[in-house]
Amino acid sequence: MALSGDGSIATSSGVHDNGVFDVSGSSSATPSITALEGAGSVVLGANTLTLTNANSSFGNIFSGVASGTGGLTVAGGTETLSGANTYTGVTTVAQGASLNLPGSIAGDLTTAGTTSISGGSVGGSTSNSGTLTASDATLHDLSSTAGTAMLTNTTAGALTNADGATLRLSGGSATSATNAGTMSLSGGNSVSGDVTNTAGQVTLDGATVGGPRW
Repeated sequence: MALSGDGSIATSSGVHDNGVFDVSGSSSATPSITALEGAGSVVLGANTLTLTNANSSFGNIFSGVASGTGGLTVAGGTETLSGANTYTGVTTVAQGASLNLPGSIAGDLTTAGTTSISGGSVGGSTSNSGTLTASDATLHDLSSTAGTAMLTNTTAGALTNADGATLRLSGGSATSATNAGTMSLSGGNSVSGDVTNTAGQVTLDGATVGGPRW
């Protein structure tokens, strides 16, 4: 099935995709549907697909593969991505929406909603202003501008925590950490580079720091 032209079926119940769902031909750069589930493939092309109300009543677990240079926006509801997605655009989770990621995405992640990464991975940078939890996950650089990020046994790159944000790490590792809010490193967490506290509070409890602490 393919969307072309303005390509919106957001008023429908959603798309069950066990074949090929192609939105690359849509004249709208942001084609939208209500919900997505299935084990097929999504061809984004350069477009960003928006899910307006991902919901379990219809089905909200997509175990297939989305590809292209475009992205995916969860604007409402809760979506689960459990496959190895190869699209390189931004995955956006809007305020009030939720994403579960036991699978992987290749590009950046921007979340103002609730995001859970359990065993999954983010290929690009992550920006959080909502609630982010990651366990046994792989991240690259993480920037928390607000809200709370909690990482457990997670491998990450450079961590940046802004004023008013909270970042907690237990176990796992990071390459560096810069804090202006509230940060705690515990449970055998290892930071190979510098931990820089520009303001706020950093608590170390059983963590190993490779570079200067601040």
